[in-house]
Amino acid sequence: MRKRKVNRDIAILSVLTLITVLTWIVFDVYKALHETTLPKILQEQMKPLEPRIDKKKIEKLKERLVISEKELEKIVIPEVEEIASFVETPESTESATPSGEL
Repeated sequence: MRKRKVNRDIAILSVLTLITVLTWIVFDVYKALHETTLPKILQEQMKPLEPRIDKKKIEKLKERLVISEKELEKIVIPEVEEIASFVETPESTESATPSGEL
């Protein structure tokens, strides 16, 4: 009689464990299928555009500064060596002082 009660308890425990595991799997699958994994920025970019054209925004775009190709050619971009000469490194400050004096 004692052996039968133990087998029955193990059977009930096994069935409850199986139900728990199956419920857990179903819940995780449901969650994975219905959860969005897109970042907020991408969700904002996916919003539909308004079909209306805002004339004020177009006027603001027209008022922006326009630089021609000739003006762009006049801009001087300093070389890397020129930029490095303006930046003072610790080695350059140590070499600037005489070695015998402090």
